[in-house]
Amino acid sequence: MLTPNIRNKETDPKELNIINTALNLFIRVNLDRVSMQQIALAAGVGKTTLYQFFESKNDLLAALLLNDEQELEEFLDKPEYLSDSSLILEKYIRFRLQSFEKYKVLHQIEIKLESEGNPPDRFLLWKNLRGRHIDYLVRHIQEGSNESDAEINPAHYYGLIWAIIHGAAQLSDSKFFHQMMGDRRGFVQFITDFTKKIASE
Repeated sequence: MLTPNIRNKETDPKELNIINTALNLFIRVNLDRVSMQQIALAAGVGKTTLYQFFESKNDLLAALLLNDEQELEEFLDKPEYLSDSSLILEKYIRFRLQSFEKYKVLHQIEIKLESEGNPPDRFLLWKNLRGRHIDYLVRHIQEGSNESDAEINPAHYYGLIWAIIHGAAQLSDSKFFHQMMGDRRGFVQFITDFTKKIASE
């Protein structure tokens, strides 16, 4: 299995190294059982350096969410996608499902930070950016849908796509899923084709 990574060109390479080290520790161990000291050690930096970039563990968690969403921004912000709603949707689904493990950790982080009071500023920035991306995708789903579906809320289409992506990631924990599906790439391709069809019919 390839090591899941976040690739954000705008982030300092040292900071991004810490973020990706933390992501992979959270995947292998557990979100709540990994300490900042363990992250610093695994990333090959001192705790002083770690705290130069992140005020707290929650700030680091929020940075994971924000950097992933900023990478999606780079992913979607390409001229060739602007006139092709179907292609935008395909790229979005592939981005979200490039690693089931990464998706699940990011979802756990969202739940954790949402449930705690006084979330870090980066978490609020992430929520704002994610909201803009959802609006962007809903608009393109609406533009690509059939006129006969005009009465259906395009946000519901997006909600269905989100539910399918989320469900696929959660299914990956099941041994039965692996036995039944076998070919993960083929399954992701099926999800992509199916959701594009739903949004365009």
